[in-house]
Amino acid sequence: MTHATTLRIAATLAAAVSLAVSAQTQTRPTPPASPAPVRPITIDKPGVTTAIDISPLEVAPGGTVKAVFTGTGKCKPSVDWGNGETKSFSGVPLDQPVTFDHQYEKAGKFTVAASGCGMQLSKEVVVAAKTKPVGAGNTTLDPASIPGKITALVFTGGYLPAWANKPAGSIGHNFPIKLRVEGTGGKACGFKISWPSAGAGGYAVAAATFPHDWAGIKFPAGTHTLVAEGVASANAPACAGNATLTVSVVEHPMAPVMQ
Repeated sequence: MTHATTLRIAATLAAAVSLAVSAQTQTRPTPPASPAPVRPITIDKPGVTTAIDISPLEVAPGGTVKAVFTGTGKCKPSVDWGNGETKSFSGVPLDQPVTFDHQYEKAGKFTVAASGCGMQLSKEVVVAAKTKPVGAGNTTLDPASIPGKITALVFTGGYLPAWANKPAGSIGHNFPIKLRVEGTGGKACGFKISWPSAGAGGYAVAAATFPHDWAGIKFPAGTHTLVAEGVASANAPACAGNATLTVSVVEHPMAPVMQ
């Protein structure tokens, strides 16, 4: 085989290989494009209201009433408070529970209508001033209804000895003294003042209110204890409580001085 023949055979083989490679390139399929990912679509389930509470149903003017919606999911509840003016509602769905409140300024009876998701409720609310029974806490009673009670018996004046060195709190004998019975309550009651140490005697009041001033008794020299205590009469019940006062009465050789 000559050199020229060898060259021709090599050229022929190279051409055949080139054609085979070209054929393979042209017939290879193009891989398909990857599909776009599928994103799930979330749809909120409709909310369901299972309970509505309106409370309290009785308030004083200025009091607040609440409406509470309980359930599952989101809801757009609303409340008509029954006064012809005020309504509460939500412009967007809210997660339950949802609470609305309203303050009533005027007295009256109002029908409250509440509407939730699949549930409605109506209740009557009464707005009125509350009165507490007698004896209840923070209750203001009429003073005239509170029975009188003695709390103190006080010396308020009398004739004193004229000399300068008189005993403190002493009064001149055989001259009237002035007393005051102090107490609480506005309802009239009966009481008496007695002085056992000075013998029989006493001062009674059938119906009195406090403070009560009195002057009149003349005591002999000495120390005397006066007692004020309740005594019932035909006009009034006995005063509650009691009080005592001790007075010192001295002889006075000179003219007394009135105080």
